[in-house]
Amino acid sequence: MDYQTIATTTTPIRPPSVAADAHLPIASAAISGGLVATTAAAAAAGLAILTGSDLARLAPIIGLGWLLTALGVTTYDWFRQRAAAQDAIWATETRQNEDLDGDHQIGRPHGMIVSADPAPDPVAAMQEKTAAMLDAIWATGSTTHSTIRARCGLDRDDYNEIRDQLIAAGIAAWIGAGRSHGWQPAPGLDLPTAQRIAEKKIVWLPAPTPRPLSAPKGAK
Repeated sequence: MDYQTIATTTTPIRPPSVAADAHLPIASAAISGGLVATTAAAAAAGLAILTGSDLARLAPIIGLGWLLTALGVTTYDWFRQRAAAQDAIWATETRQNEDLDGDHQIGRPHGMIVSADPAPDPVAAMQEKTAAMLDAIWATGSTTHSTIRARCGLDRDDYNEIRDQLIAAGIAAWIGAGRSHGWQPAPGLDLPTAQRIAEKKIVWLPAPTPRPLSAPKGAK
């Protein structure tokens, strides 16, 4: 037996339009407001006539009441129609399993879309800090932590780590026999050369993933 596959295309009920989504609801709400206000005003006028009140004296009050009632009913009915239309769209989305209003959710929204910022790359961060530290050294002529921190904001740990890497790469060296006299850039080295050497010889590796603790022997 041969089977035929029928292709189907799901489309929104109708495309949005100013006439359908703005003019028509406002006109409908205004008509409702006018009818309710007119009915209330007619009832007030009839009651005034029945009670023998001066209708001409009450006319401004009845007119103001008509206006306030018309505005109140129009506003309420307009919001009610908007809510009803949105409920209809959400119900249609649920039945068709399709996002019709472009909010990236099916049916009534049930939460907020939260996008997490990507974590900074530690390797790229250390490369930027190294370049900033080299700039600070050649700009100030000093290798002290206080001067470099004032220039580019490096903390003590990053300063020590980058200093040790610069010395290991031959870009800098200790003054004298040890650390007691501080350190300085290698003689005759300019900033562009120091930066090129740092890019080639200093390899910043991401922090290693800690290994799980091994179970003690005999443990099941």
